Amino acid sequence: KNDLVFASERGGILSTRTAQKIFENALRNSGIKKDATFHSLRHSFATIARNDLKASTEEVGFCLNHVSAHKVTEKYIIKDFLIF
Repeated sequence: KNDLVFASERGGILSTRTAQKIFENALRNSGIKKDATFHSLRHSFATIARNDLKASTEEVGFCLNHVSAHKVTEKYIIKDFLIF
């Protein structure tokens, strides 16, 4: 068992491109019409964690592996990034 969020069918690390292709196929099959990328999941996570789950900016920054809380609020806490 590993700590990967997204793992290959064999349990290993997915390449960036493979993860992107899986996301693109899932988005297309979902019927969601909003333009989104695999990186949009990061923005959606940060927005939901901060706005809906009331996580602190520091907690969100830690989850995103950011040193600066300012970067979190500047780049990620934006309602328009929600993809659903």
